[in-house]
Parts: sequence; structure tokens; C-alpha cells
Amino acid sequence: TDNAYLYGAQYFSSDAQKVQQRSLNKLIDDLEIRAETVLTEQVQTVSDTREVKAIEANRGALRNLITRLRSIPASGRVSIQLADLQTLRDSPFNLVMENGDRVHIPKQMEFVSVVGAVYNPNSFLYQPDFAVKDYLGMAGGPAKDADGNYIYVLKANGEVASNAQQGMFFNHFEDLRLMPGDTVVVPEKLDRLPILMLSRDIADILFKIATTAGVAMAL
Repeated sequence: TDNAYLYGAQYFSSDAQKVQQRSLNKLIDDLEIRAETVLTEQVQTVSDTREVKAIEANRGALRNLITRLRSIPASGRVSIQLADLQTLRDSPFNLVMENGDRVHIPKQMEFVSVVGAVYNPNSFLYQPDFAVKDYLGMAGGPAKDADGNYIYVLKANGEVASNAQQGMFFNHFEDLRLMPGDTVVVPEKLDRLPILMLSRDIADILFKIATTAGVAMAL
């Protein structure tokens, strides 16, 4: 219809969901193994009973986090580009649908969201000339516990852009122009979370889990 927002169209593939779920399961397994290894090493280096109890409490909290992560199913979403029927018909994006696949075309959106470790998590009216830094500014900017290295954007079309990609795909992540329906995610620093005072490897794995699942996981 005239109100269709083609940029935000969502295509969910049954086959893609299976592939994504296997990838997610492996990432979560890697996270669990890595974290348990570090916690075990910590137990072996302390002798104070209170420190041992604190580490065991962290282990329990970690297991709760792992359980929570395992409850996030892979969506099976595949990023596509839609256009009017005449243009789409002869384009490479005129995909053949399989049994069980779904397409959702939302109404036109007029906002961009900022979530996570900012002073004012909120949704803001879309401004055509606004970039990541502008919407972060409207949200009060990253809070003191924000991890600027892992800020990312969940685009309405299913793609992900991140600060970690800076220099690979674009030079200035903060200057990336956004579209209606996009979401800026600002994660917290892991060293503020007792269960994750481990290593940078943990941040990398959590980032991959979030982006693979296509969720705004700001912990």
C-alpha cells in the first residue's frame, strides 16, 4: 500500500533460522567454556573464603546469563531489498519463497531508537540529515559505564553496522546516517558486571551473539 515501508521489510527463512541457531548455540557454548575456564582459574589463585564465595556467586550468575541467552531463538531473518513490483520482478532480490518462510512489511516509521547505556534511552523523530552521533546526543550521550568500542546499529532492513567495523567498511561510525526504524545500541562495559570481569574475549563473543541474533542486547 502507499503506507508500506519497504526498507523495513522483514523476510524470515526457515532454512536461515536453522543455520543461525547452530551459529548461536556454538557462540553460547564458547562463551560458557571461556567464562568457566577463567572463573576456575580465579578460584585457584585465591585463598580467602569470601573471595571464593564471591567467585562462586559469579559462576551462578553466569549460568543464569547463559540460560537467558539460550532462550533467545534465532529469528531466521534475511536482509532483503524490496521495491515496487515492476522494479522487483527482474531484480536479483525477487526471491523464491519456500514453505514456512514469512514476509512482513511494516507501515512507514518516523523514529530512530537509542537503547542501552545512555542517559536517556528513547525513540526520537527521524531527521534526514542526522547520523549516529546526533541521535546519541539526543539521548544524552553514552553514560560513564558505556562501552564505546561495541556500539552498534540494528538497521530496520536487518543489517548491522558497528563501531568495531570502523576502518573496514567506513571511516567514521559516528557519522553514519540512519534511517527510520534503525536502533542504536550502546552496551555497558563488562568490567562493571561482576559476573563478566573476565577478558576482552567475552565482549567479543557477546557482541557476536547479539548481532547474530539481531537483538538489542545492551546488558
